[in-house]
Amino acid sequence: MSAFGLVQRECANFAFNGCTMRDSTGNDCLVRDGERCDYFERCLLPLENQASPPAEPKLQAQRKRDCGEYRDRHLLRAEAERSCECGAPLAKRQRFCTACKTKKRRETYRATKKKAAFHS
Repeated sequence: MSAFGLVQRECANFAFNGCTMRDSTGNDCLVRDGERCDYFERCLLPLENQASPPAEPKLQAQRKRDCGEYRDRHLLRAEAERSCECGAPLAKRQRFCTACKTKKRRETYRATKKKAAFHS
C-alpha cells in the first residue's frame, strides 16, 4: 500500500476513483498526482498513531509506512510530542508541568527576596 492506498482505504472524500473535494478544476486525487492535500494532512496523517483493530493487526504498520512515505515526499516533519524538563507530557500552550511551574515560581521568589535583602 502507498499513500494513495491509504487514501483509497481511509479518506472520506475519495469516491468514484476521485476526490469529491475538488471543484470543477478536476476530479483527480491530489495525493495520486503527487501533490500535497490539506485534508490528508489534517485527517489522515494522525491515523498513523491510532491502534489497529484486532481483526487487522498489521494495519497500524501500513499506516505508519504510508504516512512516512507522504512526509518524505513532501518534506514534512512528524509532530514531536512535547514534554517538560522533568519528562512529564505537556498540554498545548504549556511551558512547564504543574510541579515544575511551582518549583520555578518558588526559585524566582527566593531569588527576588535575596536580591532585595542584599540591596537594603
